[in-house]
Amino acid sequence: MRSAIAAGFAIALALLGCGCSASAADVPVKCSSEVAPMIQTRVVTAQNDLGFSLLHTVSGKNVFISPFSIAQALGVVYLGARGATAKAFVKSSVVPPVDPSDFTCASQNLRAGLPKADSDLALEFANALWVRQGLALKASFVEKAKAAFGADVTSLDFASPDALRTVNGWVSQRTKGHIPTILNSLADAEAIVTNAVYFKALWEEAFTPALTAPGHFMGATATTSVPFMNLTSTFSYYAGSGFELVRLGYRGDRFAMYVVLPKQGTGLAMESTLPEAFATALAHATPRRVNLHLPKMHLAYETDLVSPLTDIGLGVAFSDSADFSGISDKPLKISSVIHKTTLDVDEAGTTATAATAVVMVATARYDPTVPIVVKVDHPFFCIIRDDKTGAVLFLGAISDL
Repeated sequence: MRSAIAAGFAIALALLGCGCSASAADVPVKCSSEVAPMIQTRVVTAQNDLGFSLLHTVSGKNVFISPFSIAQALGVVYLGARGATAKAFVKSSVVPPVDPSDFTCASQNLRAGLPKADSDLALEFANALWVRQGLALKASFVEKAKAAFGADVTSLDFASPDALRTVNGWVSQRTKGHIPTILNSLADAEAIVTNAVYFKALWEEAFTPALTAPGHFMGATATTSVPFMNLTSTFSYYAGSGFELVRLGYRGDRFAMYVVLPKQGTGLAMESTLPEAFATALAHATPRRVNLHLPKMHLAYETDLVSPLTDIGLGVAFSDSADFSGISDKPLKISSVIHKTTLDVDEAGTTATAATAVVMVATARYDPTVPIVVKVDHPFFCIIRDDKTGAVLFLGAISDL
């Protein structure tokens, strides 16, 4: 279950079903300033839980997903879920067990509270709602999608090749070309929700390129020669039972990459206990002098998330019993959830992108002068986190390079 880490993400949600046109007044949802921050914490917790659950369930050599973006895109769909289907979104931790209006407000505040792009860091994301000409979406759904996720509505002739180019072009533009296409066809689609996220950040302390040298990465299936970056500095560090954690901060110190390195020879066996281990490490990490050897990486990953999402409790959303009547009067269900990611890690920093298409169809003591050597030369976990809100933006399990 392994693949690429990512810092950009796109979700496309194709709703198969009816045919009419979309319109709704852009009426802002009124949010309580007292309730939203408290609920926002629960939204972030549910989002992180979803990410760790999917990481444990998805199959593949290297896995990298964006809990933040997956939750954004599925959050839009949740706004139109009803009955047992809405409850399944809560059961699977896509959303927390809160009032839908509070969820809308918390999502709105979380989105608004993320930092603006500057020369050191870019975290950009957007949502859009594309509908087949003639499809009528319920005004209340469109209003909430706009308020919570900033999703604008565009009507397209899905039978025209220009429509597919428009949707893919939107995703490509917002991931800076890292995800050039998300869908291969709009043949059966009635509506599509797209979410795109792009993340690029410079290390707080850059690696020196001259110190980068080839080394061996002892992967799960093979040992390969890869370039290792080298930096000796003071990092937030924790040595736990069977693993080590190192925090690499990005400029501005709000965002960071956490490398969780299991004991050599154990592979990624600690994956099922990763959430608890990560929480413990965050609480007890201390500044230590570390000599870090980190591989440069370029990774790419693609998977269908229907099976993993079904395994964690969202199965009803993919069945004929699905109830998305809050979106349209036409019965709809999700048929596929295609997820793509890329990751680039070098001496300067990190760039990552991701794209997902959700298609819906009808129906101890130490000497501080001596650095700890941490050589990331075997399978490891990688977490990119917003340390202000606690939101895990990206989550990866790397087995082979």
